[in-house]
Amino acid sequence: ADGPGIHRLIVDLIPAASHSVVLNMYGYDDDDANTALHTKAANPNVYFQMSLDSSQAGGVHEKVLLAPWDVGVGTSIAVGQSAKHAISHLKVMIVDGLWVVSGSTNWSLSGEQAQDNQLTVTQNAVLAAQYRSILDINHTEMLRQMAVKAAAGSLS
Repeated sequence: ADGPGIHRLIVDLIPAASHSVVLNMYGYDDDDANTALHTKAANPNVYFQMSLDSSQAGGVHEKVLLAPWDVGVGTSIAVGQSAKHAISHLKVMIVDGLWVVSGSTNWSLSGEQAQDNQLTVTQNAVLAAQYRSILDINHTEMLRQMAVKAAAGSLS
């Protein structure tokens, strides 16, 4: 977590959130970002919404990262497919409805430091609102998918 670059930017931006963090990630394998997000999600004064692609969240390291997560008041975590029933390939974080972090970068050290990826940080409330509507649609669909799986499991 030392030095400049994409990794440091992501890890430093998360604690700056004072009202909300809303994100959708395809690749989620960054220990430092996970720790920062976990800390922010534990804050009862911050709305926290995280959507993760089920094909990626099922990875060995991802399972370890996600195991300690608790869903508390003002926190919603969903794992599933996109609203189009395909991989959820979005890589977007919205902080306080103003800052948008987006691009091709998976949240992993290899994605942030070794691969040829792109990440943009923008301060734009209109863009944040546009992304938020897409993230909310996907999040709601993932929650529905999780409910269907839970109901099917309880019938067996």
